[in-house]
Amino acid sequence: MPDLEDTLKKELECEVVKPFGARSGSFRMFDTDKYGKVFVKICSDKKIARPMFEAEMVGLNMLRELNLPNVSIAKAYKVIDLPYMKGGACLVIDYLFTENMFSEERQRDLGKALAHLHLHNARMKTEQPEKYVSKFGFNMSTYCGRIPQDNSWKDNWVVRRIF
Repeated sequence: MPDLEDTLKKELECEVVKPFGARSGSFRMFDTDKYGKVFVKICSDKKIARPMFEAEMVGLNMLRELNLPNVSIAKAYKVIDLPYMKGGACLVIDYLFTENMFSEERQRDLGKALAHLHLHNARMKTEQPEKYVSKFGFNMSTYCGRIPQDNSWKDNWVVRRIF
């Protein structure tokens, strides 16, 4: 039976997939010959594993497109089914070293990036009207941890988030 390393080699078309660093039941880290260091998130819950990771992949790649100032967003490479888990899946993303994540400077940068993110749609209204969205939501449901979040489009943010 193939294990995670074998599955990653096959699905990522890598010859080298070498584990490094910490690990748990929900994540592993590998150094690969094709992608460099990657972080692999793992979920064994066959009901949510694939849709949860597909939503995360879409979200991460959309955030990367925004080119947020002073913030690194991991590139999501692939969602991979894990047959040996009988329905589980994993998400392979860039490994980001976060040694100084809690410094005052990093927290300030994250705050600025968050403000930039929240103003993105307002900028689109004048800069690229064809990309402006007049509703609140997202084009797919996402997850908060393992809890699904309905993100269907609504006219009102309060209705969108509370009801």
